[in-house]
Amino acid sequence: MTRKPLFWVVFAVLSAAGLAVAFRFFTVAFPVLSLNITMDRGAALSEARALAERYGWAPRNFRQASSFKQTDPEVQTYVELEGGGRDAFVKLARDGVYTPYVWVVRHFAQDSIEESRIRFTPGGQPIGFLLKLPEDEPGTGNLDAAAARELAEGAAADWGNDLSHFRLLESSQRTRPGGRVDHTLVYERTDVTAAEARFRLRVVVAGSTVSEVTRFGHVPEAFTRRYQDMRSSNDAIALAAQTAFLVLFVLLGGVGGTLFLLRAGWVVWRPALAWGFVVATLMALATLNALPLAWMRYDTALPATEFLFQQIALAVLIMLAGAPLLAFTYLAGESLGRRAFPHHPQQWRFWAPEVAASDAALGRTTAAYLLLGLELGYVVLFYLGTSRLEGWWSPAEALVQPDLLAMFQPWLTAVATSLFAALWEESVFRAIPIACAALLGARFGRRRAWIWAGITL
Repeated sequence: MTRKPLFWVVFAVLSAAGLAVAFRFFTVAFPVLSLNITMDRGAALSEARALAERYGWAPRNFRQASSFKQTDPEVQTYVELEGGGRDAFVKLARDGVYTPYVWVVRHFAQDSIEESRIRFTPGGQPIGFLLKLPEDEPGTGNLDAAAARELAEGAAADWGNDLSHFRLLESSQRTRPGGRVDHTLVYERTDVTAAEARFRLRVVVAGSTVSEVTRFGHVPEAFTRRYQDMRSSNDAIALAAQTAFLVLFVLLGGVGGTLFLLRAGWVVWRPALAWGFVVATLMALATLNALPLAWMRYDTALPATEFLFQQIALAVLIMLAGAPLLAFTYLAGESLGRRAFPHHPQQWRFWAPEVAASDAALGRTTAAYLLLGLELGYVVLFYLGTSRLEGWWSPAEALVQPDLLAMFQPWLTAVATSLFAALWEESVFRAIPIACAALLGARFGRRRAWIWAGITL
């Protein structure tokens, strides 16, 4: 059938139709949160440095790290499920009531407890900060509650908060071990709500210094408990799936099938080991590639050289542990596939000159790209349909990730992740189950039925 031109014409038309459906309905099936990101990482670092110099924030000789982060996924979950839906959440973000994504810049120094984190909107507006101060620091002088509130409200206004839309919800004070008195004031917006969700502002005055200005959303605790109950069934399904994967695919299919073929001399291990080493090495390099982001979680009590050593050791561990594991899956998938389908092009020789120039290689390569259109169309239609069913929900997401550009070589992480996914899924989720099904079908009869059962699984 695949040798007839009509098959490829129909296949191409269906693929084009799938792409058209995906292009037309993607943002409906997968709601996109539109972000006007006009500040890049360099600008965030520069603006944060200027603010630190302006306010005299410690530490003095700081290093910088930054990340583009989602502030609190639970707020989005509540608003989209119970607070007015996806459109309500998008409106909150568009109106600046709630900022779901922010630039966070960290200023830190080795052996220093003091550090600062400055937050910016995607458009570059500074909206808050947090100073981490030692517990035993005496501060520059303690203020009474009235003076602390006056200072806090002045700082809140300086950071773009119109307190005419807020009311003071609660205030408290705490005396630190060094004698410094910290005042915490929480304000709540009165003009905007989303069902029981509230939008608040926290300001902390440490001694006579404002140490925090933070906007945040508050959702009912009852919702948090309900959502955890909702997630428990998902977690149970995931656990069952992982167990089935380990038993059926890895132990029975991978280990059992490989031992069977090993006795028959059908195992080719060198290409699998080489590719396992290549992919594991790329994944290890991707870990080091993300080092500029890793400084966001650096513990300043450790020497910086020790932190670097930990990241290098993690990369080495990924390479040493990942190479044999990946090699085994590649070996199992390729060997089983070659045994079950001896007339198909061999995986490790697919791009050899004499094979790559064949009609079989051309057909399989073309089919993969045409299948992409069908896959995209199917996924979009699936989510488009389920989004209209009671109890189904797909959260709005941002389609950009500026953190990728913070890496030394952004392409490296993309290549490593893609190559890992391609070879792993080709081996574990296609080759092993379908090849095992074909071999079982050859042994017990009804080979085609066994293969379709393997595809379904």
